[in-house]
Amino acid sequence: MVVTERTRWLDNLRRDVAHAVRVGRRRLAFSVAVMLTLALGIGANTAVFSLINSIVLRPLPYPRAEQLFTLFEQDSSGASRQLASYPTFLDWREQSDVFSGLAFIRGSGLIMQAGDRTGFVLGSFVSEEFFRTLGVAALHGRALVTDDYGPNGGGVAVLSHAVWNSRFGAEPAVIGTTITLARRPYTVVGVMPPLFAYPNWGVVGTGIWVPIPGLPAQDMAALMQRGFHADSRIIARLENSEPLVGAQSQMDAIARRLSTAYPESSSRWTRVSIDSLIEFTVGNVQSLLFMLGGAVVLVLLICCVNLANLYLAHGTERQREFAIRAALGAGRPRVLVQLLVETLLPVSVGGALGTAFAIVTVRVVRVAAAARLPRMNEVTVDLPVLMFAAGITVFTAVLFAGLASRRVGASDLARSLTERDGGGQSAGTRGRLPGWLLSGQVALTVVLLIGAALLTQSLWRLSNVDPGFDPHNLAVLRITPPSPQYDDAQAVTGLYDRVAQSIAQVPGVSGVALINHAPVGSGGLPSRAAIGQAPTGTSDDIDVLFLTVSAEYFSMMGIPVLAGREFSAADLNGPPGPVIVNDVLARRWGETPAVGQRLGVLKAARTRPDFGQPLMGTVVGVVGDLRHFGLESEPSPMVYVPYTHNPWSEMAFLVRTESSPGPLLSAVENAVRRVEPAIPLEGLGQGASTMADRVRRSYATQRLNAALVGAFAFAALLLAAVGIYGVMSYTVALQTREIGIRIALGAAPGAMMGAIVGRVLRITALGLIAGVLAAVGLTRLITSLLYQVAPTDPVTYGVVAVVFVAVAVAAGYVPARRAAAVDPVRALRA
Repeated sequence: MVVTERTRWLDNLRRDVAHAVRVGRRRLAFSVAVMLTLALGIGANTAVFSLINSIVLRPLPYPRAEQLFTLFEQDSSGASRQLASYPTFLDWREQSDVFSGLAFIRGSGLIMQAGDRTGFVLGSFVSEEFFRTLGVAALHGRALVTDDYGPNGGGVAVLSHAVWNSRFGAEPAVIGTTITLARRPYTVVGVMPPLFAYPNWGVVGTGIWVPIPGLPAQDMAALMQRGFHADSRIIARLENSEPLVGAQSQMDAIARRLSTAYPESSSRWTRVSIDSLIEFTVGNVQSLLFMLGGAVVLVLLICCVNLANLYLAHGTERQREFAIRAALGAGRPRVLVQLLVETLLPVSVGGALGTAFAIVTVRVVRVAAAARLPRMNEVTVDLPVLMFAAGITVFTAVLFAGLASRRVGASDLARSLTERDGGGQSAGTRGRLPGWLLSGQVALTVVLLIGAALLTQSLWRLSNVDPGFDPHNLAVLRITPPSPQYDDAQAVTGLYDRVAQSIAQVPGVSGVALINHAPVGSGGLPSRAAIGQAPTGTSDDIDVLFLTVSAEYFSMMGIPVLAGREFSAADLNGPPGPVIVNDVLARRWGETPAVGQRLGVLKAARTRPDFGQPLMGTVVGVVGDLRHFGLESEPSPMVYVPYTHNPWSEMAFLVRTESSPGPLLSAVENAVRRVEPAIPLEGLGQGASTMADRVRRSYATQRLNAALVGAFAFAALLLAAVGIYGVMSYTVALQTREIGIRIALGAAPGAMMGAIVGRVLRITALGLIAGVLAAVGLTRLITSLLYQVAPTDPVTYGVVAVVFVAVAVAAGYVPARRAAAVDPVRALRA
C-alpha cells in the first residue's frame, strides 16, 4: 500500500512538472516576466543581506569576540575622547585586574625589503599580550611570544596572509627568512590566517606585526611621552566572570588617579571609554547597511506586488480551466499542488538568477567599496546567504501559488462554465483587480524614490562644497624617506629641498609646495595650543591641527591670506617663532586682531625628540579656512609652522601643473627617484595622484549610497510603470465586450480613454499620499547620511510626485488608447 501511494505521488508529480513546462511555454512572456522580476528582487536582497551578514551580524574572527573591547581616554562629560598614550596603557595594565588580556598597538608605515623587492607596508608594533588577547594562532610558524620581548628580542616579525600571498607568493618556506624593515633586519616567524589583519588603520588591515621594542629609537622615545596620542589602539579581553559595569568602575577610578598624578597631560581625562570591538570596527557603517537593507526590502515588496497582480490576472484568466478540472473530479488540494508546481518552476529559475546576480553584485561592491567599508575581505555569498535566498524563493512560490488559486472553488463552477470568454466574472466585475495592490506598489516606490532623491541631492551639494583651496591642476605625492640615513632633521630637510627642486624642473609643472598632511584626507595629527602661553593640559587649551608647510604653500594652493602675510624664505631659514593661523582659530582672539599675538603650540613631529614640547610663536598671518578631513567636515582650528622648524619623517608634495596633472604623474615620480631611488613609490598610500581624485574619494561613500539606492529606486519605478501598464492592459482586454457595448450605446471613445486614465490617476493619488506619509517617517532614519538636506525637503517630495504622476500617466496611456479604439461590432461578435 505504501509503495502504491508513493508511486502514485511520483506519477502525479511527473505529470504536474510536465504540465507546468507546457504552461510555461504557452505563456512564455508571463514566465519570463516572473523570472526577471524575482531575479531583481531576490538578487538585490541577497546581495545586501550578504553585506549585512558579513559586516554587522557575523562575529569577528576571534574566539569569544563578544569579550573583546577597545579602550580610550574620556573626559568627565563623555563628549570627548582620545587615544591613550603608551605610558597610560602601562599604568592601566599594572593597576587593573578586570581584564584577562590588555594589549597596546602602535601603527606605522614601513619600508619593507625582501630580496630584491622593496615596498611599503602597514605595520603594527604590538605589546606581548596582543596575540594572546585576540586568541588567534598563526597559520604557519608561530605568533609573537614572551621571549621576543626580552633583551635579545624584537628582531622577529609575523606576516599577514595578504602580505605573505602578494609579496612572497604564499611560499611556506618564508618562515625563518630575513626581511628588512626601515633598514633593520627581522626574521619572519609566522604567517597569520586569511581573515586576521587587526587592527585596521582606516579600513586597511595590518600587513606585518613586530614586537614593540622593535620600534626605532626615535619613535620609541616619542611613544614613551605621556602626551603622545597618535596611531595607536588598546584592546582588552574581559574576564569571563567580570561584568562590564565592574570593569567600567575600576577603569574610571584608575583614570581619576592618573589625572591627579599627571595634571599637565591627563587632568581632563577622568574616565575610560570601553567600547565593544565589533561596534568600534563597524562604526557608522551600520546605518548605511540598514538603509540599503530597507531599500532592497522595498524593492522586493514592489516585485511581489507586481507579481501579485500578474498572478491574480493569470488565475482569473484560467478560472474556466480550473472549473473544468473540478467538474472532472479534481479536488481542490490536487489543483493547489499543480499550481504550486507550476509556480515553483519560474520562481526557482528567478531565485537562481537572483543568486547569480547577487554573487556578481557582491564582487563588484567588494572592489568599489573596499576602501570605504570595514571587513570587506570577509564579505561572501556563503551558506547562510544562500539559505536566505532559498527561503525567499520558497516563500514566494507558496505565496503566488495561493494567489493564483484564490478563485478556484466549486461554488464558481456553474458561472465559470457558462461565461462566454472564460473569464469567470460578470461584466460588472470583470477585470477589477484589487486597486489597493497597485496603490500599495505606488506607495512603496514613492518611498524609495524620495530616499534616492534625498541622497542624490545630498551628494550634489557635497560635491559642490568649496574645499577652501583650488583643487584643479593639482597633484599630490607623499614620500617616506628611508631610515636611518634620513632620521636626522637636517638630513631629511635637505632631501625635501632637493626633491622639490627636481619636481619643479619637470616640464608642465608650475609650482611645488610641501605640507606634512595634504588636505582632504584622513591624515592629520592633533595638537594643543594656548593663547599667550604654552599649553597647560587643562580645558583652557585649544585642540588644533598642527601643520608644517613651505613658504609657497598658501599662494600655490589658492588659500587667501586674510590678514598679515605668508611665510617667507627668511622664516624658513631663521629661528622658530613665526606661525600662521586659520580664520577659525583667529576668531578666538575676539575683536583683537590675531596678527602680532603670541601663541603657544605643542610640537607634533612624532619621530623627533622634541615631540610634545611647546613652541612659542608670534602670529604673522591669518589665512582662510579649508576642509582638511573631507568636504563634509567643518573647518577646525589650524596652526601652520614652517616645515624646517619641526621636520617630519614623511612629507606630502603638492604639485601645480599648467594643464591636467594626470599625464605628468609618472614624470613627477621619476623626478623623486632621480634624487633618492630608495624612496618607495609603490604600495599603500604611495605614489602620485591628482587632487581631483583625492577630493572625489573623500565623498566616495556618499556616492556609493546614492548610486545603490538610486539604482534600486530606478528599478522600482520601472516595475511600477510595468505594473500599471500590465494591469490596465489586462483590464481593457477583459472588458472589451463591455467597452464595445458602451461605445455602441453612444459613449464617446474619449470618455473611455478618460475612464482608464482617471483610474490610473486615482490609484496613483492614493499611493502618493500613502508613500509621502510613510516617507516623512522613514527618511528621518537616514538623516545622518544626508548633507545639508532635510529629510522632509518639500522640493524633493514635489519633484518625485510630479515625476511619478508623469510616469504613471504614460504607463496608462497606451491601454487607454486601446480602449478608445475598440470596434463595437467586432467586440459584440467576439
